[in-house]
Amino acid sequence: SFGKVNFSNQDGTLTSDSLYYSVSNDSLYAYGGAYLKKLQSDIKAETINLIKSDGYFGYSFEAKGEVVINDNDIQINGEEVIYIDSIQHMSILEDGHISNQNKELFGENIFIQFKDSSINEIAIDKNPIVYNKIRARHSENTIEEHFTDVMQGESMIIKYSDNKIEEIKVMGMA
Repeated sequence: SFGKVNFSNQDGTLTSDSLYYSVSNDSLYAYGGAYLKKLQSDIKAETINLIKSDGYFGYSFEAKGEVVINDNDIQINGEEVIYIDSIQHMSILEDGHISNQNKELFGENIFIQFKDSSINEIAIDKNPIVYNKIRARHSENTIEEHFTDVMQGESMIIKYSDNKIEEIKVMGMA
């Protein structure tokens, strides 16, 4: 379909300037201002290739061109984002950025390994920077102040357990 296209089903809505549907692999390829809205998530990119799968979320995707993903209170940005549902792996390529209320992660490429709906591990291969915003008191009788913890290096691996950071390895820390 060409022109302003709007495709909806029980899973969500996909809009774009043009849309191609493939019956052979049950996939949608949207290009030209593509926007996907599904439950609490949305993806905005120049192109989105959405492929039905038997994995945890039920679909894999490849989004290209100034990708912005919003999922609950988390925002993901990159030039290209690929999610492979069968192995629950996401790659955020070229100027990766993840943010929520208290944390921001930056890196050339960011790789996320999920376990069901939880993050299991994040690897940042080049120039990682992590900002962690915290509130703390200097002493018991002082008011709470805002602080920002900054970590950076050449690469980084962050391991999670029960959606909480368990371990951070920073390689090449200055």
